[in-house]
Amino acid sequence: VEADVHRAMVSVLDSEAHFERKAKEAGITDPNVVVSDPDASNKQKMPEAERDVRLENLKRSLPGITIEGHLEPARCLLDAVARIEASNQIVYLAPEKCVSRLYEVAQAKPITKQVDIEASKLVIKEATDPAEAPTHGAMAVFDAFRRRGLALCFANLIHWPNYEGYLNTLFNHLRREAKPGYLRCTIRQLVEADRLCWSRLIEKNVKPRPSPGDPLPLDSESYEVSFELMPLPQQPPKRKESWPDRPSKAAKGNAKGQGQGKGKGRGKSAS
Repeated sequence: VEADVHRAMVSVLDSEAHFERKAKEAGITDPNVVVSDPDASNKQKMPEAERDVRLENLKRSLPGITIEGHLEPARCLLDAVARIEASNQIVYLAPEKCVSRLYEVAQAKPITKQVDIEASKLVIKEATDPAEAPTHGAMAVFDAFRRRGLALCFANLIHWPNYEGYLNTLFNHLRREAKPGYLRCTIRQLVEADRLCWSRLIEKNVKPRPSPGDPLPLDSESYEVSFELMPLPQQPPKRKESWPDRPSKAAKGNAKGQGQGKGKGRGKSAS
């Protein structure tokens, strides 16, 4: 037994010596160097079984909505909202991050690992970026916001009727006719107003996770940011620059005619 223990200790010491040599080759002088993944908490994924159960419960609770196809939130979006629930801290989810499951599957890339050196530590990071989809046009933004709302309901952070009311209030500004001399509300203004709504909740340090027996905090918050949705004044049309009057072609022709008789034939008498 003592011989086995001795061999095990020698193996451990050899491993430590090998690791120290590799660390010195990498330029790390700290003897307490560790291998870590600082973004592990931000990349934590919900177990597949729990996610499937929650998603099925969400579909049952909203029978009037078909949560399939382009309306089904991506797995990365569900994981992001689950992290908000776990940390009890609001994070703004921009529309380009609220992708569908179909887009996520179509744009899937193999996950690779890369090792970096940060603060005398070997840091393991994932080399792939989270899925993002371009949101051009009002319909694409509307679908992205709906997927975000379904994901929030998935994590039991808001009730769908309240979130749907917020979306209707927001997008009704696109249908309003502007007064003379003003432009209609644009989709860019609408996205900026949405960002400011959630920024206010973050500034107020609203905790999204409800306490036992209390209503959902996000249900009772105000989402009005009307000043960002006010019609912008139209810019006056550019005035055309006036050029100085130029002589007409007829005037030029007359001038040429007046010059006839000058030159080689001048001074000759008519025969």
